[in-house]
Amino acid sequence: MKNNILIIIVILIIVAGIVVWGMSESGELTDTNNHALQPQDEQNNDDQTDEWKIYENKEIGVSFRYPNIFTRVDTRITNGETGRIFTGVLEFTPNHWIFFGGVTKDYSASKGGSIISTHGYEKQGEKYAINFVWGKEEIVPNEFWPINDGKDQALVVRNTRIEQILSPESIAVFLNIPESSFPGIVFEIASSRAGEPVDDKEVEILRQIVSSITFRQ
Repeated sequence: MKNNILIIIVILIIVAGIVVWGMSESGELTDTNNHALQPQDEQNNDDQTDEWKIYENKEIGVSFRYPNIFTRVDTRITNGETGRIFTGVLEFTPNHWIFFGGVTKDYSASKGGSIISTHGYEKQGEKYAINFVWGKEEIVPNEFWPINDGKDQALVVRNTRIEQILSPESIAVFLNIPESSFPGIVFEIASSRAGEPVDDKEVEILRQIVSSITFRQ
């Protein structure tokens, strides 16, 4: 009788060991706080940017990532009366876009300028000056977003009017591109609702796009 009990105990111990081993292999073990233990990469994967597409323009010298919600991505480089202009658009709903672009330092055109008629920015004391084809516009950035793996920064301008090219409802992000014939690029997103600010979710998408920018030498 004692032998039978001993055999049963041994069998139960073996079965329990197999169950515990199987749970550890499947990642279902819990810690002392009863939280499911997950692989390290899953714990830190708060966004889905790994599934984003990559835009790269070797002539401009820049690349960035963007999500699949964008149904159209168009870019082109054209000649002005002098110099060249780079224009791009990311469309994520009908008639709702993120515009981006810039110009070479020698660009000129009789049609005047727009928000993308910029070739970078420079710091002037506590302020910054955006270099447009018609001259400099002093601004005080609302935020700074890191770019190029944190080595550089972009200037974020919101709730501000710049001449006739930026409304208070729009957000513009200016950045410099080192060693490029296009020394600066701006990204702009406008609200889909007149008189209202840009939706916070759209601002976050723009921030992630801009923050993913790297320079290609």
